[in-house]
Amino acid sequence: MPEQRPGGPAQAPDVPVAGSRVSPAVTAEPPPDHTEPEMSVRAMVLMAGIMSVAVACVFGLTLLLGGTSPSASRPPAGGQAQATPGGQEPPPSPAPTGTSTAPPVTLPAVTGLSTTSAIGQLAARKIPLGAVIRVPSSQSAGLVVRSYPAGGTTVRSDAPVTLYVSAGQGGSITGKEVAVPYFIGVSEQQARSTAAMLGFQITLANTGTVVAGQQPRPGAVYLRGSTITLTMR
Repeated sequence: MPEQRPGGPAQAPDVPVAGSRVSPAVTAEPPPDHTEPEMSVRAMVLMAGIMSVAVACVFGLTLLLGGTSPSASRPPAGGQAQATPGGQEPPPSPAPTGTSTAPPVTLPAVTGLSTTSAIGQLAARKIPLGAVIRVPSSQSAGLVVRSYPAGGTTVRSDAPVTLYVSAGQGGSITGKEVAVPYFIGVSEQQARSTAAMLGFQITLANTGTVVAGQQPRPGAVYLRGSTITLTMR
């Protein structure tokens, strides 16, 4: 039956006309779900945080295992050679490198001698002193326990010799007087380091990189605290 509206004629229902296209019903699509992208961003942030913590842990562990104490590299106070803890001794002074015209020389046997006598024998042969290192020993303080290189070894005459001296019962390794080492041919830094170990002061007569002369003469016995004048070239 045709639909009849109040107050007007009845209208026929909408009938599709032959040959016309009927538009399909349009339904509203639900809004896109952003749950998964939000979860992905959170996961990425979490992974970045974990990686940052891991890197920080590795860096801290590297510093802990590979770092050294600043005090370990400081020279001993007062210019006095010190014994090392645990019986571990510092390495001897390195031999000079490069081409050298210094003649070979046989090192004297200085084990058992006093520090002053040992330095005097090295100076008489024009052999530079590299270092004086105090080590634990049952011998009297100031006696040479051994040398490096050892006595009887043939070396270049410009190769520094290291003396290992008994620390005894805490006594001085040099006493009030000590022989002046042979400084000619060594660098200013090496000369200052060796002089400080023995309690000598260093002053330079001129500028240069290598010691060409010294006063007092090598082997002379002077009081600790005396000044040695070096001529450089």
